[in-house]
Amino acid sequence: MDVFDKLKAQITDENLMEFTAILPIFSLQDLICTYLAILVNYLSISIEQNQSWQIQESIIQLIGAIYEYIPSDEDQVLPRIFLLLPKLNFSNSIIINTTLIVLGRYSSWLGNHQDILQNCVHLCINALSNSELIQSASIALKELIKENRIYMSKYLNEIFPIMKSVLDNIHVQSNDRIRCLSIIGYILSVHPSKIVIDHLNIILVPEVNKLLDYLSRIDNNQENICTTLNFICVLITAIGYYGNQNDGEENEQQLKTTENSINPVKKETYDVTLSKSYIDWTTCWIQQCLNDPNFPTSSAKRHHRETLLKVVTSKQTSRSNFKDHINTFSLACRETISQEN
Repeated sequence: MDVFDKLKAQITDENLMEFTAILPIFSLQDLICTYLAILVNYLSISIEQNQSWQIQESIIQLIGAIYEYIPSDEDQVLPRIFLLLPKLNFSNSIIINTTLIVLGRYSSWLGNHQDILQNCVHLCINALSNSELIQSASIALKELIKENRIYMSKYLNEIFPIMKSVLDNIHVQSNDRIRCLSIIGYILSVHPSKIVIDHLNIILVPEVNKLLDYLSRIDNNQENICTTLNFICVLITAIGYYGNQNDGEENEQQLKTTENSINPVKKETYDVTLSKSYIDWTTCWIQQCLNDPNFPTSSAKRHHRETLLKVVTSKQTSRSNFKDHINTFSLACRETISQEN
C-alpha cells in the first residue's frame, strides 16, 4: 500500500458520505479551503508523530496541486502550512525538492504575505548550495523574485554571490545556469543603473570574453557561441523585465521611482541600452559573428548583416525598430525574405 492509499484509507465511508452530502451547499472555493484545512491537519499530525518523510512529502504535493484555486487573500490555512514547513522531516532530497517547487507555485500568494516570504527565501537560498537541489531551488527563487521584485531586491547582496558560485560551477546544467542568470536579471531590474553595471561587470564580462575567445578560434564551435549568446540574451532580457508585481499598492510609487532610476532613457529603448554601455564590445563580437558568411546561416546576405549591425549599435534605436530589424534578419536567415530586400 503506497502513501496515497494510506491517506485515503484514513477517510471512513461515513465521513465521505457526510462530505458528499454537503457538496451542493458550498462553492468550489469553499470546498478547496476545506480540503486545504484537512491537509494542514494531516501535515500537523505527521510532524507531531514524526511520521516518515514520504507521508509528509505526499501531503506537500497535494497542497501544491491546488495552488491555482487558492485566493490571494486566503489567510486562515496557508499561513499555518508555511509555518509548519521548517518542521518537516527533511531527511531526503525528494521532500526538499517538492517543498521548493510548491514554494514557487505559491509565489503570488507569498507576495501578499511578506512576513512568510522571508522564511521561504532563506530556504531557497540555503538549498542552492546543494547540487541535488539547484534545479528546484532556482525554479522557486526565480518565481519568487519575478513576482515580488521590489521586496526581493533587498536580498541582492545575499543572492548574488551564491548565483555567481553556481554559474562558475562547470558541472551545473545549462538550464540551471540560464535560470540563475534570470534570477540575477530580475533582482537587478529594480536597482539603479550604477548597481546594475557594477554587477554586470562581474557576470557579463566573463561571458563576453568567452564569446570573443570562441570567435577568435579558427575551428570555432558554433554551439558554444550560440550557448554563450543565449546566456547574455537571457540576462539582458531579465533585467529589462517589467511584468506585473505583487508588492502591493503602497509600493507602486517606489516601483516607478526605482524603474526611472535604472536608466534615464525611455522604456522602449531599455532592452538595447546595455549594448550602448558596452558599445565597443557589442560592435566587436557582433561584427565578428556577422562577418562569418555561414553564421548563423548562409542565407542572410551582406546588406542584411550590415543593416543589423548598424541598428544594434545605433544610439537612437527604439524597441519597435530594433524588433523589426531582428525579424527581418531572422526571415533572411530562413530564406523566406523576398529577393528585392
